[in-house]
This record gives sequence, C-alpha cells and structure tokens, in this order.
Amino acid sequence: MVTNMKKKFKILGSAKVSTRYQLVIPKDIRERIDLDKRGTVIFLEDEKGNIIINKSPLNVVIEKED
Repeated sequence: MVTNMKKKFKILGSAKVSTRYQLVIPKDIRERIDLDKRGTVIFLEDEKGNIIINKSPLNVVIEKED
C-alpha cells in the first residue's frame, strides 16, 4: 500500500518499459478492466500530478492541453 497524504493507493502490479518505450499490462489488470486486444487506454493526471491509467470509453474525445 502506498500513501499519498490523504489518498491510499493499492499497488496492483508493475511493468517494465522496453527499449521502444512499450509495456505489457499484466493479465490480471487487463481482466479487471475488461481490456481487449487492440483496446485503448487513457492517461489521466489528477490535481496532485498523479498519473492514472484507465480503459478508454468508446465515445470519449481526448484533447491534449497545451
């Protein structure tokens, strides 16, 4: 368990980044979020700068902030 002041995070797994900056999402996490092959994930940042990876809904439009 990792604590970040008011939030607690449970570590679900880890992945190493390849020399081509690719990573494999562990099977138990893929199953937990129902991620299929060729599925899309999104990277979110909360107000504290924490990065969150989540399955992308099909109808979401993502615009990158400058």
